[in-house]
Amino acid sequence: MIQIRHETPADWHAVEALTRRAFWNVHTPGCRDHYLVHCLRQHADFIPELDFVLEQDGQLIGSILFSRSQMVDAQQRAIATITFGPVSIDPAFQHRGYGGQLIRHAIEQARLAGHSAIIIFGDPSFYCRFGFKSCKRFGLRTGDGKFSSAMLVLELNGTLPAGDWTFVASPVFDLDSEQVAAFERQFPPMVAAETPSQELFYILSQSSLASA
Repeated sequence: MIQIRHETPADWHAVEALTRRAFWNVHTPGCRDHYLVHCLRQHADFIPELDFVLEQDGQLIGSILFSRSQMVDAQQRAIATITFGPVSIDPAFQHRGYGGQLIRHAIEQARLAGHSAIIIFGDPSFYCRFGFKSCKRFGLRTGDGKFSSAMLVLELNGTLPAGDWTFVASPVFDLDSEQVAAFERQFPPMVAAETPSQELFYILSQSSLASA
């Protein structure tokens, strides 16, 4: 039996450990995402009503969290948006459709709550199936002026206005490396190593679409 419900304080450590297992050595040697989860819950940009866990037969195997973000133009007009991540599925349960179930549930709840759009950084080959589109279609650039190949947008309620926009993520994503290392020491040791997925992540995160 699958159940998707709101996270509770009793889940916090289990979700951090789950996130650590899910992302260990995936993007970089080791992991930072479990510390991001820890910090996000305490941040003003955290959205508690969009904080979900997924259980199979009572076992916690998935998690998704959202933060507030913005699209801003040169005239300082701003559109409130939201961003999810990390999205974590226990490695023992990956590639079985659980992540898709959790993401679809969270998207629908965000739509019902009246949010305008979700902006994420992720692999288009995975996220386009949920309706996400390239940021370039919306005139949305990263802070350094690029149309990142990994920045994706999903309209939820209505159509986003055309323009030349810059994405502004929550500052909660700016993690201090020393604090990450200190937080990591609370968990059982795991071996940090280089993996092919890290190079794939680097290629995707560094690539951008032509501006013209």
